[in-house]
Amino acid sequence: MEHSTALPLGLKLREYKILKVLGHGAFGITYLAVDKNLNKMVAIKEYFPNDLAVRIDYCQVAPKTLHDTKDYNWGLQQFLNEAKILATFDHPNIVKVHRFFKMNSTAYFVMDYAVGRSLGEAIAEIETNNEEISEQDVKQLLFPLIDALKIIHDKGCLHRDIKPANIYIRDSDSQPMLLGFGAARFSVGQHSKSISAILTPGYAPVEQYQSSMENQGPWTDIYALAATIYKLLTGQIPVDAFTRYVAISDKNQDALPSIQQISKGQFSTSFLNAIVYGLNIQKEKRPQSALEWQEAFKKNLSPKTGKQFEVYEHPVSGYQAVKKGFSWPLFISGLLLFLPIILLIILGIKKMWLHILAVIITTIVSVIIGEVFIESVLLGEVLISGSDIMFYAIALILAILYGFFGNKWHASSLVKKGYTLVDIVKSQNAETAVAIAVRNNM
Repeated sequence: MEHSTALPLGLKLREYKILKVLGHGAFGITYLAVDKNLNKMVAIKEYFPNDLAVRIDYCQVAPKTLHDTKDYNWGLQQFLNEAKILATFDHPNIVKVHRFFKMNSTAYFVMDYAVGRSLGEAIAEIETNNEEISEQDVKQLLFPLIDALKIIHDKGCLHRDIKPANIYIRDSDSQPMLLGFGAARFSVGQHSKSISAILTPGYAPVEQYQSSMENQGPWTDIYALAATIYKLLTGQIPVDAFTRYVAISDKNQDALPSIQQISKGQFSTSFLNAIVYGLNIQKEKRPQSALEWQEAFKKNLSPKTGKQFEVYEHPVSGYQAVKKGFSWPLFISGLLLFLPIILLIILGIKKMWLHILAVIITTIVSVIIGEVFIESVLLGEVLISGSDIMFYAIALILAILYGFFGNKWHASSLVKKGYTLVDIVKSQNAETAVAIAVRNNM
């Protein structure tokens, strides 16, 4: 990998010899180097903010202009401060920082180097080979990263740039490792808008689109990691958070395609619900800590037995649950709806009243099955001349159809009113189904 402003290959930084460029980002360049004293490979990250810095005489780094000096020096100090904190982490899923030092008017920190590949590269290979990934495989990747976030957040730090390219999978044990902390961004956000405004669309939550860091917290990294898993499961980069926010505000509909629909039943509902929990556009409705998100994966709030409900949400009106399949209450309601017809038969009232009712019946039938009976009057004549049993049969058939299709009509009407399907759960009643869906989508 080449980089026009990188250090020349073969250059020595103290006991380290630069071998090649491993990667570069908004705030720095990462090199592969060899420790000449220990004869081992290491990774070295150099503080080099693209918007603020220039390379002078192959080695030295300086602010681009006098105007950039204050921001450059501020970022440099934060880079060193966070290197100190990163050096205290001793976790297999967080890149290990062994030392840091200042040189060439900038700073460097030395990290472990492991042979492997980024999650982004792994996803590309899965897509190229049309491979399938199991829920257990995803959990083996995700859960160690959640553990790593707990350690990072407990130290008062945030990553702020979690994405497939910043997760590295070691070849030695297939374990994931968080990289690319962009250390200067831990604290410089309030000092420099140009620095804090850098983010990765699709993975950054909506609060990162603000210049202030006041609304950022553990929930910010949780969104980014959930978005990363969304990419892994669906093969699609999530719709950027700002677009989602605008769509929800203007149209009351989320622009993010449903992960439940895209995954096509490959993963358990409880697992997908926990991912959606982390992807909530509102930070208050996301897990507030890595521990809380971890607990969400352990809970299956939908019982294994019970009726299946579709739960719909409206931004203003709230939630409504609609039972799937045949509904006995609607069937009984259908019988009661058509009971006047039976009463008319019992009372022997036919002629014109009966003819009118027959027309009404055929109209309702046409709505139910989606066809138009032009000969409704003729059918009325047949019903008038027919036996009473025919009336009972018609009423029964209509009630059965109402029982089968009533819930579908109700669900369709909710969608037309601006409701969105947010969950499918098992429950004994609609009230409990709503409670489960609300908890799943907090």
